[in-house]
Amino acid sequence: MLSSGSVEELIKYLGLQEEEDLPKLFSEDGEEHAIVSEDHSSPGLGCIESHLRITHADLMAELQSNFQDDAEFPCCCCERLCRRAAVSCVDFSNVTKYQTASWLALKAHILKNSGTEQLYICKYCQPFLNKNTMPARCVLNGLFTEPVPDELKSLDALNDAAKKVVEVVDKASSKMLEKASVDDIAALQSYTIRSLDQQRSALMDVEQYKMLNVKDDPIQSRQTHLDVMCFPTLFPSGQFGEFHPRDKPVSASEYAKSRLLNKDPRFRKDPQYIFFLLWQQEMRQISAGIYNVLKSTGAPVIGKSNPKDVLAWIQERITCKIPDATLNPELHALVTKYQMHKCTDYCKRRRKLKSGFITTCRFGFPRDCTDIAVLNPVEECLKSRKKIYCLPRSVQECRVNDYNPLILLLWKANMDIQFTAESSLTLAHYVTGYVTKAEKSNMQDVWQEVNANSSIYSKLWSFGIRSLRSRECGLYEASDLLLGDHLTEKSVTVKWIDVAMPHKRKRRLKSHTQLVEMEKNNPEELENVCLYDFVKWYAYSGTRDNGTRVYQKLQKPILPNHKLFDPSIENQREDYYHSLMLLFIPFRDESNLTAENETAELAFNRFIVENADLSKHHEKLQALLKAQTAVRKINEARQEQEAPAPPAEENAFFQGEAKAAMEDVFHLNEGKSGTETVEDRVAKLNADQLRVFKNVIDHLSHQRHHENGQCSCTNITPLCMFMSGVGWTGKSFLIHTIRAMVNDMWKDKPESTIPITNGA
Repeated sequence: MLSSGSVEELIKYLGLQEEEDLPKLFSEDGEEHAIVSEDHSSPGLGCIESHLRITHADLMAELQSNFQDDAEFPCCCCERLCRRAAVSCVDFSNVTKYQTASWLALKAHILKNSGTEQLYICKYCQPFLNKNTMPARCVLNGLFTEPVPDELKSLDALNDAAKKVVEVVDKASSKMLEKASVDDIAALQSYTIRSLDQQRSALMDVEQYKMLNVKDDPIQSRQTHLDVMCFPTLFPSGQFGEFHPRDKPVSASEYAKSRLLNKDPRFRKDPQYIFFLLWQQEMRQISAGIYNVLKSTGAPVIGKSNPKDVLAWIQERITCKIPDATLNPELHALVTKYQMHKCTDYCKRRRKLKSGFITTCRFGFPRDCTDIAVLNPVEECLKSRKKIYCLPRSVQECRVNDYNPLILLLWKANMDIQFTAESSLTLAHYVTGYVTKAEKSNMQDVWQEVNANSSIYSKLWSFGIRSLRSRECGLYEASDLLLGDHLTEKSVTVKWIDVAMPHKRKRRLKSHTQLVEMEKNNPEELENVCLYDFVKWYAYSGTRDNGTRVYQKLQKPILPNHKLFDPSIENQREDYYHSLMLLFIPFRDESNLTAENETAELAFNRFIVENADLSKHHEKLQALLKAQTAVRKINEARQEQEAPAPPAEENAFFQGEAKAAMEDVFHLNEGKSGTETVEDRVAKLNADQLRVFKNVIDHLSHQRHHENGQCSCTNITPLCMFMSGVGWTGKSFLIHTIRAMVNDMWKDKPESTIPITNGA
């Protein structure tokens, strides 16, 4: 999915004007390129790639130049990676330019720790140093990144280097590791591969130590220097953490940026550290405060325009064709690499039909193959999860995700583009609700914390902690949050207006004196401006010397938003009509909107006759209410089709192990040994696997010699071996290698079978 900023950047580079017609981007003569015939059959793409490259050569070069300007130039002062345009070169041989005390201190640090490679200074740090001021983000301000000793680089494996670390902490009051006993080793060896009659091998590194149950008090989560205590490979000397003593204070957000953008990638390559920083940030927030739409003018609308015009407009901009590899080599590579959908457990869903349950793809793949474009009813498609329109596609293209050729050439990544203009607003309402839905979380047990018998502060703290633990957050999202990047962007500023009845309104109250003063000093030119237009076009900018308030007219209008009441619901009818009058009828006193003993509905009917804006907004709200009803019916229909989730198994781990073992046997019986040769597979075996492999092959070679009459000894018995181990230790790979060798040895007798049983 394209991010909001990326789409806007692409649109900007496309240089589209309001009146420009998008089909010009794809064809000029109507013969060599994509053509929409009268029956909307599939014309193919022709040499569209060459045409796009010639027509938009400058555009592609500019975009490629921007994409190539990666942040790979480290600032010698803050050590953050910057783009080339954000840095300038540093030449310390110029003795007159870098003579301030701050520059000299930085120079001494660089010569001691960084060597003499090409140096750069970012545009943020350079002005500070020129003024003989050390910036807060400078490495000399307690942000130095120490080199990691060799003893700490391989702490994850118990090798010779890590044993030295174990020996250092061996005399601690409560050890985490100790050497394993003979009984411990006997138990551990059950997880290695060996023959039943083979002697146990010499002790390996992982068999010499075992984890202990630490009974000491755990580290407090509110420990000041928790980061340097939990991440010794990032802070080997226990210094330069977030709360390291500094001459100039560094905010938590700036500290996170200094670590994640540092030229040393150790911080951003550690997922645990990234989530630790995010957790710390969210803890501070609790303590402190206990999709994109590509717009095009002149587009047809489903329900208003001729269906043929709609289909023709769609096909001029969206395609699902696999380009010819000879005519369009790069476009062909991009489509086959990024636009081909492959169903996984993520998209597979069970659906309940009258005949039983079936498994389908939630994204509708494979899609229907048709020779002509088809337009389907919007509401029925949303209920049944079908495409509103079907593009012409062949059997080979049934799994191609719709794309725009020019944007795909520029973006060089997966995209999903769809036409959404239809008159009932049902599709727009559904897409908007999907994009703005709350993130997935598991909050079922959170309210139990609120009812706990504890203080209000403890309840709020527990509520915040449980809320954070129940939410899902990926590594990229965590990095964006720490770096301050926007997760979403919008092209229009939205401002909320509380349109509820005065006695139901929740707002900050101003004093009576302030209200009187505001009313007295309001400019006369706003006398006949309604609340909706005032919020849309004006912003308070201060007061004149005489006390008159100044409102500046905005160059770009704001989009007012408000609560939508439903007049068909009895207790919301008066709220609905009052909210519309409040927005579109100019007033000095809100109570004058309705006459004495007059309902809001009667007053609304009186005003709507002469107020075109009020009537137009009323029609829009009615269409939105109708779309809400349609979406509610769609969701109800989908819930009826969804199958109930299977009950959770008591032991998911052993269930997964059993499933993996059965899949191994299944693939083994089908003879799936992959495309690698036997020699390639044997070369990949480790020492344990190779020992077992040689024992099996020696036994089978002996058996083969008996079959061929080359050996007449009586010492031939069935080979019994047992292989065991946790997941990803190479059991399946070894079995497939043996199977491939057996097939190669008995290829002249395909009916022969050698029983091999997979032990799990």
